[in-house]
Amino acid sequence: MHSPPIADADTAKSEAPPAGAGSLLLPVRGDPPALRFMKIVVIVLGIALVLGFFTVIGRMIYLTSGRDASIPTAPVSSPTPSTAGRDMAVAVAPGSEVRHLAIDGNQLAIHLAGTAGGPGSILLVDMATGRVTGRIALVPDERQPSGGLPGETAPGGGKGGR
Repeated sequence: MHSPPIADADTAKSEAPPAGAGSLLLPVRGDPPALRFMKIVVIVLGIALVLGFFTVIGRMIYLTSGRDASIPTAPVSSPTPSTAGRDMAVAVAPGSEVRHLAIDGNQLAIHLAGTAGGPGSILLVDMATGRVTGRIALVPDERQPSGGLPGETAPGGGKGGR
């Protein structure tokens, strides 16, 4: 008696691939719906991650390139040859002392200390013409006799004392 050949167990399994074994990365027809959905989500998020990375790198290159990427400001008029390098005289009160200077474009701000320790003033000067365009008087705040911030008291008394 001759027996029919018996199929090998490995051969029977290889004929019908298990669900999800068609492609590890791409969705295939035999995938369960949840697995198919997860593969699509992973692909979309991977593409978004790569595009975001290139966007950040591109923006860094753009900002560090030779092009000026700063916020545009109003054009500053450059001094004409007749005013370039010119000496200016600004009248201040006798006894005043210059405490601080600040330049913004074509404007110069001069902080003057007042006479006898007073609060002083701030002069705004147009550097192209040398004219004083504004004067800001600094006056003491009557509500704060200590000259400090609200809630502060003079040293040695009130809050935070020994």
